Order: sequence, then C-alpha cells, then structure tokens
Amino acid sequence: MRLDRLVRKLLPDETLGNIHRMIRSGMVQVGKTRRENSYRVSEGEVVVLPQPPKLVRPKPPPPETKEWTAPAPQVIREAPGWIALHKPGGLSVQGGTGQGPWSVVNWLKVKYPEAEFAPAPVHRLDLDTTGLLIAARTPQAARWFQLHLSSRTMRKYYLALVESRPRFEHTMVDGPLYRATSGRIKMSVDTRGVTALTEVWTLSRGERSSLVMAFPHTGRTHQIRAHLAHLGHPILMDERYGSTMRLPDGLRPFERIYLHAWRLDFPAPPGSEGEGERIRVEAPPDGLFMKAIRATGNRLTPAPSPPEVERGKE
Repeated sequence: MRLDRLVRKLLPDETLGNIHRMIRSGMVQVGKTRRENSYRVSEGEVVVLPQPPKLVRPKPPPPETKEWTAPAPQVIREAPGWIALHKPGGLSVQGGTGQGPWSVVNWLKVKYPEAEFAPAPVHRLDLDTTGLLIAARTPQAARWFQLHLSSRTMRKYYLALVESRPRFEHTMVDGPLYRATSGRIKMSVDTRGVTALTEVWTLSRGERSSLVMAFPHTGRTHQIRAHLAHLGHPILMDERYGSTMRLPDGLRPFERIYLHAWRLDFPAPPGSEGEGERIRVEAPPDGLFMKAIRATGNRLTPAPSPPEVERGKE
C-alpha cells in the first residue's frame, strides 16, 4: 500500500494535505528513513508516526445544515456501487485547501446522510479542474476502482483549451516529470523525473487557440498541464505553466484554468448492469467553458472512437 494511504487509515481525523506535509517533512518515517508519499510499504516494515500532540489538527467538520451554499457537484449517473459526479471548478475534492467545510467529501455526506457507507471519491481532480469524478458507495466498489486505477484500465479523457495552433493531429508526449521547487507545485519535463506519458489529439483550431483532448496513460501530478506546456501549448489561464494569452473581448477572466475531465471509460464493476462490458460516462463542459470554446473560434467535435483510442500505448 502507498505510504500516504496507509497513514490516512491510521490517522482518519487528518486531511490528506496534512498527511502529505507530515511525510514530506519527515514526521512520518519507514524504518527510520524519510520516504515519499508514493512509497510502497511492505509487510514487516515499521512505520513511525508523529506523537499525538503534533497530529491533533482535525479537518473542518461538514456543515451541520443541509443547505449547501458553495458550488455543488451534479450527479451524472448513479449505480448500485458508485456515483458519477460533475465537479465544479473551485470546489476541492477532500478539503485542506483553505475552502473551509466545502468539499466534495462533505457534500456527499450532506447528499447521502443515511448511507451506511459514506460515498467516497476514488480519485482526485485539482481544485481548478472541472468534470467527472467517481465516488464509491461500498467498500467493495472502492477497492475495485482502486485496483483498476492502479492497473490503468480505468481511462480518463480531458478537454483543454490551449494557446496557439498545434501542428499535430495526434501525438504522444513521453516526458518524465520532475518537481524542482519546494514551494507551490510545478512540474517540468526532466530526465531526473518519473515516467509520464500523455496522448493528445487536436479537436479544433481557432485563430490563436485550440481545443485538444488529452488521455494520460500515467497519473502524475499536473501531468496534462506540464506536458501541454512542454509542447508549447499551455492551457489558457494556467499562468503557472506559462499561459500569457489575453481572452477575447466580452469573455470575462476565468477563475480557473480551462481543463475539464470529460470522459471516463472503465469495465463495469461487479453487480453493475452490463458486467464485463466497458462503461463510458461523459460530462459536457459547463456554460463558461463552452462560451470560451465559441469565443475563441473553436468547436467541440466528436472525439476519436474507442477502437482508435485503444490502439494507443497502454
């Protein structure tokens, strides 16, 4: 099991952000050695946790009222073991980002207060990224999704509005990602980094920007943002990765970057309708994103068919 996931099980009152900070700072060690969040703990290894006074930092409680005043997710599809949500921009998945009690995790508690097993997200989206998010409704479904996420049989496709006009129709970015700074996260393509692979299709070209679809074959932090910037096409409004383009007149500045989790494709979980077949769930971009697509002279065209996508490197 990953070290951060093990520590979260041992310290259920801590936010994932706090746990990541504990591990990075060396407060959590494996066999008296500082390890990365992604380190795989083996049976027999000794994990040393901070003393209790250092870890008393409970995450914000969920709102006591059923009235939700923050941006709320939209339920796209409900199945016996899972829920597909459309996460709005500006809403964190698990809290710990200065958003107070407002997070997808707490919204699920408010939405399903009588659930025996509180629905829990099985993967993450950045605070500013909109789109599809899967929440498990049972422990069995949570384990099933984690298995398919780690084996890369759960495929995630993103839409991004990027600067300039790519010369390619389809390309594969094979660039290891490395975090060189200790401050805010920013990844760069560097031979010192970890393997990262992203497949990109150009769907539409406007005058000064384009709409692309990205399929990350690996799941690295900021992978799509860093790889598109490496291609010379940073995502619009993503100043951290070099976006400088001014938006067309009449289009107010976006409060988030133009990256949207558009489609999820995965084998039907046990007990689901169509067990053994692949399920595809899509979430159309929200109104602000669609307005930006039109204002920049782009259009959302049909994406490559599944057989064409599946021929890509897995």
